[in-house]
Formats: sequence, C-alpha cells, structure tokens
Amino acid sequence: MDQFKRIGLILVPLAALTLFAGCQGETSSDSESNSSSDFSGLKVVPVFGPDKNDVSKDVDWFGSDIGRIGGEKKTESGVLWGYDFETEFRSTGQDGVYPIAEGEIGVILNFDGHSHVGRYQLPAPDGDKQVLEVPLTGVGQIVLDAEGLADTALVDLGFDGPRGGSVSTTGWRNHKGAYYRIPGQYTITLTNKDTSESHNKSLTVIEGESQNVTFTFTQ
Repeated sequence: MDQFKRIGLILVPLAALTLFAGCQGETSSDSESNSSSDFSGLKVVPVFGPDKNDVSKDVDWFGSDIGRIGGEKKTESGVLWGYDFETEFRSTGQDGVYPIAEGEIGVILNFDGHSHVGRYQLPAPDGDKQVLEVPLTGVGQIVLDAEGLADTALVDLGFDGPRGGSVSTTGWRNHKGAYYRIPGQYTITLTNKDTSESHNKSLTVIEGESQNVTFTFTQ
C-alpha cells in the first residue's frame, strides 16, 4: 500500500505540471494572435503571393511614404515611380500604422532594392481600426540564408539582374532575409570579406513566387 501511495504522490504533481504547461501554451498562443490586432488607426499591411502572406517585417517603414496624392512622378517613358503628396501621413508610432482616413491614398513602400508604388481606396473603419491590404504585384520573393557564416561577418552581397547590378557591404545579419525583385534572370553573389570565400547562385524570379537561397560557407 505504501508503494501505491508513493506512486500516487508522484503522479499528481506530474499531472498538475502537465496541465499548467498546457495552459501556458494556450495563453502564449492567444497572446500572439491578439498582438496582431493590438493597434488603433489605419494599418497598412503589405501581402505577398497567392496566400497573401503578411510581409510587413520586410518593409523599411522609415523610408516609406503614404498620403494624399498631389501629383504623379513618371519616367520619360511614362512609367510611374512615385508621388508628390498633397498631405503626407505621419506614423502613430507603430510600424505601418497611421491616423484613420478616408478616400484614396498613395502608398510607396520601400524594400531593400525595390519600391512598391500604388494608389488605393481606403476601406471603412471598424471602430478604431482600419486595415488596408496592399498586394505586392509584379515581383517575386527571394529569401536569403547562409550556413557557416556568423551574423557579425562583413560581407558583400551582389544582385545582377534585368535592371543591372548592385553590391552592398555590411554585416551578414543585415543582409539575410527576404528580397523582392521584378521577374527575370538573376545572379546572386555572397562574399565573406574576411576570408574572401565567395558563392553565387543563378535563378529565375517569377511573379508571386517565393524561392529560398542558402549559401554554405566552410571558412
């Protein structure tokens, strides 16, 4: 009998611990789902691909502009590349969140190496919230990663594609992640400046599709 009592004393705390862990998991999940709606105002949400994935984290919000359109900026061949704003919206302090508005607005979202330009009719607010989805059209997504490369490693990242070539130099932590490019053939080159080890990858960017590119460094 004493043996069964000892087993029971062990099982009860274990059951309580399992129940506590389950509750903790539910709380964490609820907290994460609630955090996405923790704002008030106009929230601009860029979405990519057929699944409309929220890619807000890829936007340089400091370098993006949103507001009432006063005029258009076009190239000599008539391609729209920006706006003159009659009234430019100011962030409420959260990335991508602005005061509630109505009517048509212009949106210029700045990504690394790409700017999305478009005009949109604002939806009606729902209480103190207003959400504008901005589909990223005309581009594909490339997600860069590297194995064997420290976040602090100084690297050159080169993109050679339909609009020419470019090279940027900074720590790897600032380079890894998603890039958006117009469709076409690209060669991506990643070089560790400290060791001179370099790798490249050629691929075809397709509108609305995402591709993962992982380089493996040995030095």
